[in-house]
Amino acid sequence: MVKIFISHSSNDNDYALKLAEEFRKSNFDVLLDKTEIEPGTDWQSEITQAVKSADTFVTLLSANSVARRDSLIELGMAWGLNKNIVPVVVPGQRLAEIELPLALQEVHVLDARQQTTADIAAFVGQVSKGIE
Repeated sequence: MVKIFISHSSNDNDYALKLAEEFRKSNFDVLLDKTEIEPGTDWQSEITQAVKSADTFVTLLSANSVARRDSLIELGMAWGLNKNIVPVVVPGQRLAEIELPLALQEVHVLDARQQTTADIAAFVGQVSKGIE
């Protein structure tokens, strides 16, 4: 089963949950950063393991997420581990208003204003094809 890690700002949690639901409909194993980690768990360790075990790393881009230190650390880890990275601009944001991290400046970015969660899940499926 393809494993997907979704990195996001807590301000974008509603969209992250909708996207995770769509991924699960497509039979992907999904983990959202701190959102789905059990209370009392060493969340940094859990996130590190989740990024390491993920086949595809989806980063939700917003002004909040690119300013979030943890998001940048997660992205750097995924980039360093040579993961499939799929950046998605969340609804309500415009790519022109987001200062992209260096690791994403040469990567095709999906715009959630122009694509449904089903479209994004299908694209991630194509990117992840052959990983299983």
